[in-house]
Amino acid sequence: MKKKSRTASSETPAQRHIAVVGAGIAGIACARTLAQAGHQVTVFEKNHGAGGRMATLDTEYGGFDHGTQYFTVRDTR
Repeated sequence: MKKKSRTASSETPAQRHIAVVGAGIAGIACARTLAQAGHQVTVFEKNHGAGGRMATLDTEYGGFDHGTQYFTVRDTR
């Protein structure tokens, strides 16, 4: 039995209209890849702008990042 290849082939698939939910880094990357493959893509995002956890919320007190901050401390002992 021959396995289907996941790489690009010479066959052109039918163009589809695809919905991507979420305009974070993964959603935008997915939408771009699909658009480059010739599909029509609509991205849906619940917030006012794209970015997901990489977005910054601007308030009267300054800007705040949505994403979780990670800090590492290296102990040389």
